[in-house]
Amino acid sequence: MVLRAVDVKEGVTPMGAAAPCGLDPQGVLAKLAQAGNALWRADSLARQAVCSVVASGHALLDAQLPGAGWPLGGLCDILQEPGCHHEWQLLLPALAAAQKGAASGDTPVAASPHPAWVALIGAPYTPFGPGLAARGLDVTRLLWVQAQTSAERLWAAEQALRCTDVAAVLVWLGQVQTAALRRLHLGAYTHAKLLFALRPASARYSACPALLRLLLLPEPACAPQHTEPAASAGLAVMNLTTDAPLQATWGGAAQVLRVELLKRRGPPLDHALDLPVHRPDHAMDRVAA
Repeated sequence: MVLRAVDVKEGVTPMGAAAPCGLDPQGVLAKLAQAGNALWRADSLARQAVCSVVASGHALLDAQLPGAGWPLGGLCDILQEPGCHHEWQLLLPALAAAQKGAASGDTPVAASPHPAWVALIGAPYTPFGPGLAARGLDVTRLLWVQAQTSAERLWAAEQALRCTDVAAVLVWLGQVQTAALRRLHLGAYTHAKLLFALRPASARYSACPALLRLLLLPEPACAPQHTEPAASAGLAVMNLTTDAPLQATWGGAAQVLRVELLKRRGPPLDHALDLPVHRPDHAMDRVAA
């Protein structure tokens, strides 16, 4: 096979030969001009042409995300160093909005008149209902699936993505095969759902089909504070392995969350974002002892 590069502006090849038979340079330019938001120039931030988005709730972050929010219908890969768990500070505003069906675009988040469900698959912390409710999340529509192995978590996430009343899925994973992530990405795309994979920072060097990849930097330090018994406070709980009781530790919270954008549909961002975040009056979750 011989490839020939054609300059559509001039309608000729670099060597001055005529354009290949059947190619209409002016027609190509006209179609490109009509593409609107579907045309992405690699030196600029893409716009969401088809997918709806849910605003992240962080103005600085939205300004750097294609479509100004988290995409409905694609995998978002959230990476953190071991021992740091800032996912609630990053994701809570969008999850609360998704429950209420707040999205921009043509695809609604939830068609039901009731708040949509948010599924937590394999969360390492015990979700603390009062703290989450204080930040606007309806904890009566929060499904916590306790799954230990990667295979169980991947299976549960795929099933949750197929549920009509589920608006968002959060799944905590370690190192998994790219093919498994691609299946999750396809599931989110097929069912137009918010999907977040929470994974260790070491996964940044592995291939990933995610539309977005973010690294939450360990600044300021995230140290646990004091212990309390675990409580679900109205959460729907599913345990795929054991019903053993949990003891837990309250998780600390940072006032500034530093985020590095590793992958987006746009030019590289050469600096980390410092997102102002609310220090909660209550813990969002607690570390299993």
